[in-house]
Amino acid sequence: MSQDSRSQLPINEGRKYRNPPVIEALCEIYFAESAWDDTIPGRFYERVRDRFPSTKQIEIHEAEVSFHTGGKAAAGL
Repeated sequence: MSQDSRSQLPINEGRKYRNPPVIEALCEIYFAESAWDDTIPGRFYERVRDRFPSTKQIEIHEAEVSFHTGGKAAAGL
């Protein structure tokens, strides 16, 4: 898609849909031996709070897919 055609895409002007489109999607990838610091989200929000002062708790839906050696995969919700 060219830069010109992207700038001409329609903008949602407050329309309400019976089945609204996805607003946010997230993909997380975990690696063996990786560590997570639980303070990172809070530290990040402190830096962007002035630009995004409103917060909203959302319902989380999770799915898990695991790949193992030998080509076998396992999935769960």
